[in-house]
Amino acid sequence: MTFVKEKTHVTIEITNSMMVLKFFNLFFMLVQDKIAQIDPKRKSELSKLELEFKNIIIFSIIWTFGSLLSIEERDLMNKFIQALVQGKNDVNEI
Repeated sequence: MTFVKEKTHVTIEITNSMMVLKFFNLFFMLVQDKIAQIDPKRKSELSKLELEFKNIIIFSIIWTFGSLLSIEERDLMNKFIQALVQGKNDVNEI
């Protein structure tokens, strides 16, 4: 949220709490079926689900916050997300 608020100009003004709510609504919609399929006895499936959940989190972040940006600023957010995923420490310099 800090990146979106400080480094970009949102096309739609929205409060932080509404952004968080929007994120969780999208996230839970996407993971509902996955949660129902979890069998804790099958540990080999849990690592696969963990990766899927991480991907769903990234997808939800991109669509929640990226949808507020103009097309030009989405490229900047793309660079920011890529730096985060790659574990770069200099994301504030983007």
